[in-house]
Amino acid sequence: MAADEEAKMVQDAAEGKDQRSNTVRRRSLSMGDIKGALIEYALEGVPTLLKEHLTCEYDTWEDFLEVVRTVPKEKLSIG
Repeated sequence: MAADEEAKMVQDAAEGKDQRSNTVRRRSLSMGDIKGALIEYALEGVPTLLKEHLTCEYDTWEDFLEVVRTVPKEKLSIG
């Protein structure tokens, strides 16, 4: 795989994690989960590469999203 293709895949993964986490948060808040009770279920669907950087103990959706946002995109690449 060419370096530019790999860089594009890493960028797509980084953007995807932010989009997915924001979508999950919005849906959960729309269901009335203002205290983050559904975070544990959201964590079940997190890709392994991202899950390796999470503590899996969050009190609010904002706490969860803050950690997801701080994971460097380079840590989400395979190989």
